[in-house]
Amino acid sequence: MPKISIGMFTYNRPKTLQRAIDSILNQTMKDIELILVNNGSTISEVDEICENASENDSRVKLFNVYPNSISKAYETILNNSTGDFYTQMDDDDYCALDMLELLYNLALKYNADISLCGSYRVINNEPIERYSFDEIIIMNKVQAVEELLKREKYGSEVWSKLFKMKKVIANIGWTKYEKQGDADTVYKWFANADTVVAHGIPKYYQIRTESDDLYGYIGKHNLSPELLNNYLEIYDGKTDYLMDKVPEIAERIIYSKWSFMISMYDKIHSYKLKGFEKHLKYMEKELTRNLEDFCQSPYIKDFEISNMKKYILNK
Repeated sequence: MPKISIGMFTYNRPKTLQRAIDSILNQTMKDIELILVNNGSTISEVDEICENASENDSRVKLFNVYPNSISKAYETILNNSTGDFYTQMDDDDYCALDMLELLYNLALKYNADISLCGSYRVINNEPIERYSFDEIIIMNKVQAVEELLKREKYGSEVWSKLFKMKKVIANIGWTKYEKQGDADTVYKWFANADTVVAHGIPKYYQIRTESDDLYGYIGKHNLSPELLNNYLEIYDGKTDYLMDKVPEIAERIIYSKWSFMISMYDKIHSYKLKGFEKHLKYMEKELTRNLEDFCQSPYIKDFEISNMKKYILNK
């Protein structure tokens, strides 16, 4: 059994796929496996790259998923991962060649169920440090989940993190949501961990365009009623799950949900987006019902208070 399984699915990205694969197979840590899923690609060059990787390196396990399905791809990856630890890489990203060795050694040294490092966000070939800090932080489950909700030292992405398969992933699997996988999965893995260690040295390179960085999945161009409905469902489930697993930080958990709602409320109005009438009505009702608790939360930010005054209090 390999020590680490790395999951990667690809769809029509021949220009970046080989670099992503090479950055995994050339790692200083050799005892690994790459679970590679060709996720319904329609470009023959992608097929060739995947097949060559599988034929030339026995550590590559190649699977094909048709038609294209993100949730099915991740299900295939997790069901075929046999390593002690698990991580993922996007097919347009890459990582430093010692990233896996760093994460694995951290997990062993501190007997951690999850280890993680910092990253770079690369825009126009310019790497910008993200979630970067010098110290090594050792956290229990409560501390680690709270830090996840704060999103100051790390976010909910799977990449740049190493998860112990049997301890934190087993029996949870992947989400049904196609585009919100990390958001509906990673918090459950963190809630299953006893110890998490973080070293903010950046080792993962996330490739973004300026428009990606500006708008993202829930920004001006990509936000749709269906997408927002999924996120609201996810936050409901997330709140219930974490309130049961880590009730010690109940205030932080419920604040996170309200914070998301007021940010979406502001986006819809600021961008003058159409088709969100039902969502606005629902969020307004929830924020009004919890008005006092939200506005008096020790975590609320000044801009959130301003938005509450602008959109909720004035009604």
